[in-house]
Amino acid sequence: MLSLTSLVDPEVRALNDSNVTVARTLFWLLATVVTLAVLCIAVPLVASRELRPRRADTRLVLYFSAIGLGFMFVEIALLQRLSLFLGHPTYALGVLLFGLLLSSGAGSYLAGRRGTGAPLLLCALALLLAVVALGLPAVVSLLQGAPTPARIAAALAFIAPLGLLMGTAFPLGVGAAQRDAPPLLPWLWGLNGAASVLASVVAVLVALELGIGANLWIGAACYLAAAAAAVAARREPSPVA
Repeated sequence: MLSLTSLVDPEVRALNDSNVTVARTLFWLLATVVTLAVLCIAVPLVASRELRPRRADTRLVLYFSAIGLGFMFVEIALLQRLSLFLGHPTYALGVLLFGLLLSSGAGSYLAGRRGTGAPLLLCALALLLAVVALGLPAVVSLLQGAPTPARIAAALAFIAPLGLLMGTAFPLGVGAAQRDAPPLLPWLWGLNGAASVLASVVAVLVALELGIGANLWIGAACYLAAAAAAVAARREPSPVA
């Protein structure tokens, strides 16, 4: 299979090959997404002084960026893995969206009721992602010959706990932003969305170069970074009005 790093070779770039065409398309898509994300995030900051983050708000910026990146890295990795496990991308997409929407919605609901424990929950999520990254290939291999309903049930069993914890991250961040930087909340929301869109393209490139499992490890690292940002935000003294 073509390595993305080999595209720096002029002879490889000159090939009229479908793999080279796909790689070029992905890079152009990445450039387009990065440009649009920068414009959508930077322009509001330039246009309005009220939206410019203070030094104390950098923790929130890191937090919302990290959870946006982490969610999409995990989702793309699961979609790619389930496509192989369930035998068809349509099955994989349907099962994944059903499981993630249901479990992450439940996680958001529970986070809204409790409103505490972001660093602990995010660390638990990162640990669970590490377990899934190590154990999922073995489970896929073990159950590959099982009936389709059994494989779907196994896929949902993996998705549910991940989605439950992933769903807590955003509402807990919104609560922190409402408390510490209310005017910045719409911009942080947009930053989270831009990070997710960016990660959706980067995750495909990562999978091509390093394998599907690498995205799960990157997602775990993103959630650990979000946990660190949440801890730092708690230690940051509240600004005096």
